Order: sequence, then C-alpha cells, then structure tokens
Amino acid sequence: MKKVIIFTQPLRINFGGILQAYALQKTVRDLGFDVITDNPTLRRRSLIVILKDYAARFFYGVLKNDDKYKPFFKKRVKKEDYEVISRNPQRFIKENIRTVDFFCGKRHPDKNKIKQYDIYIAGSDQVWRRRYADVKRYFFDFLDDDSIDRFSYAASFGVDNLNEYSLEEKQICKQLVKKFKAVSVRESSAIDILKKEFDQEAVLVLDPTILLTKEDYLKLCSNFLESSSTNVESSFRKLKQSSTNEEKGDKKRMFCYVLDQTEQTGTLTKKLATYLNMDTEGVGVKENVDSKAEDITQYILPDVEKWIMMFDDSDYIFTDSFHGTVFSIIFNKPFVVIINKIRGGSRLYSLLSLLGLEGRIINSEEDLTEEFLNHLYDIDYEKVNKKKEELREFSLNYLKRALGVEE
Repeated sequence: MKKVIIFTQPLRINFGGILQAYALQKTVRDLGFDVITDNPTLRRRSLIVILKDYAARFFYGVLKNDDKYKPFFKKRVKKEDYEVISRNPQRFIKENIRTVDFFCGKRHPDKNKIKQYDIYIAGSDQVWRRRYADVKRYFFDFLDDDSIDRFSYAASFGVDNLNEYSLEEKQICKQLVKKFKAVSVRESSAIDILKKEFDQEAVLVLDPTILLTKEDYLKLCSNFLESSSTNVESSFRKLKQSSTNEEKGDKKRMFCYVLDQTEQTGTLTKKLATYLNMDTEGVGVKENVDSKAEDITQYILPDVEKWIMMFDDSDYIFTDSFHGTVFSIIFNKPFVVIINKIRGGSRLYSLLSLLGLEGRIINSEEDLTEEFLNHLYDIDYEKVNKKKEELREFSLNYLKRALGVEE
C-alpha cells in the first residue's frame, strides 16, 4: 500500500478548512492508500518571526497603506487561551484526521522523513496564497528527488493575481510546478494565473468537501452523537426537534454563518430574516477574540458536527463563506451568499457559475432588490445535483489518474 501525504493550510479553527482536509484524506484512503495530512503543531512565535511581522506591517500597512497589513499592533490570543477556544474543532481533527508534524518547526524536513512517503499532494484550500503561507513549501521546494510523485488537488491562489508574490517567488514556483505529475485547481481564475505566470496547464476540479455526500456528513454527526455524553446528545435532539416541530407554531430558521461580521452583514441578516419571517441562528464563530477578556470560555468554538447539523436543520442559509456556500449546496438548502472582499470571491463565482447558481451572489444591501427577494427560493436542485455529480465524477477520475489508480 503506497503512502500518501497531503499538504494543506494548518488545521486550526476554520470549519471549512478542517472539513476539506477530512474529505480529501477520506477520499484518498477509500481509493486504497495509506494517507496522512501535514498539520504543524501550534508553537509560540519566535522573536525573528515577530520582528518580520512588524516589519511587513510597517512597510505595507503604514507606508504603503495596504489594508491587508493593518492594524500595526495586532491583538493575538495567548497560546493557552487559544487551546481553550479551539478545543472542539481540535477534538474533531484528533478523532477524524490522521496528521503528522512533517516539518517539526523547521524550514526543511529531515531527509529520512521525506523517504517515508511515495506521493505528495498539495491542496486543497488556499495553499498557494502568499499572504497565508510560504508558498514554495506547497510547491514542494524541499523535494530534491524529481522522481517523487507530486500533484495538486483543488489548490487555490485565493485571489485573481500573483501580486502578493515576489518576482523571485514567481520564478521559483514556475520551475517547481513543472515537476508536478498533474495540476488541478479550485477556481477558473487559477487556470489563467498558471497559464499566464507559470506557462502551466491545469484542470478545474471540485473542492474536496463536494467529493463526499450529504449522507457521509450525517454519518459523522451520527457517530458523534453515539459517542457523546447524554447532555450533548440531548442538546442535539432538542436542536433537531425545534426545527421540525412545526405543529407548535415555531418559526422556521435561517442559519447565518458569517466569518467577518460587519454593519452591512448585520443589516442584511435582519432584512432577510424579516422578509422570510424566520428566526436567525448562528454558530458563534468569533475570530476577533479579546485577548484581555476575563472569561475566555465565551469564545469557545462549537463542535464541527454541530456546524454540519445546522445546515441539515435550517430552512435557509445566509453566509459570506465559501464552505458555508458549499454545504448549503450539499444539503440542498436555499441560500444567499455575500462576497467577502477580504477573503476573495473568485472561488465563489467559479463554483456557482459551474452549477448555474451565480444568481445567489450579492455584493451589498443594494442587491436585495424586490425582484431578488421574490426569487429567494428559486433553486432547481434536481438540475444542480445532476451537474454536481458530473463534476464530482470528473474530479474523482482526475484524482485516480494522479494517484495511479487503474479505472
């Protein structure tokens, strides 16, 4: 059995990031491979890293007025507080995703460790976004042996250009990607970037989360309930009953999964809920944690399984998240997505245009016209699901070929 290692963004508190890692690992394992995912241990930042961060924030944020590098003094949560906040997502990772700290805090891994794996996969998620990572690592600059199999699955640049890359990084990555056995990306704009900047062909595939089915995710939730305490199980049953017990006259519910809360998203939430005559419920994702808060437990993130169940149990979804949109589609829910300009919208436009759902996108409150509101439920999921299955089959076939699986 060949050994495969997957490289994605560190698995921390992002539900979508965690579930795409789970989905890709499960899919590769089901194809008959011994697979593990790199997930670096959370460490305290070194003085050198801190100084580099402040230097970048001063140069780009203060001198160049680049919002991506503001504020200069960024609040950071203590490691011990972070461990409290993230305990539920980390429990999910520990129980459901095989991981290894491949680099052990070093820039380059031990050569003996490299020899342990037969195939290297980059992706999915924004592994090729310079703002989020040392991208050369995700192009496998540490692999000296060119004969080692490597490819990307649904890798993403996150944005529509390589402005975040230095000229040197572009040149290095252009040479590194030529050593890939196959290259696939998550959004159509990435195909253009690879062709223009790296002279490299690529194919468009689905995000790994869509390789699994609604039933796969519900099984995860079912297994969690069976292994959980009576109190946790009772709370989930209450959650389920509250959304289906219409004879008691309860309102239907709109699930709001918004990563970056703003005055605009708050206004949109209220307007949609009023028009739909629904109660709203969120999951309590608070990324802007007050590092001086007396009670840090108020920021504890929910279980990943609860997040999944909210899609199953809700009647409508409002989100600014790519994976919030993906799970709305997986669970065949009516939804509206507002483009999150901080995190990028190309992946949303790419996916939704493939499925004929680009009409679900809004950019501001002005887009909630009377005509738009009158068509909030207009999604033909029979047609969407048929197209999704075609794309899923194509994506799985790409993965099989890249892994060397005979069809």
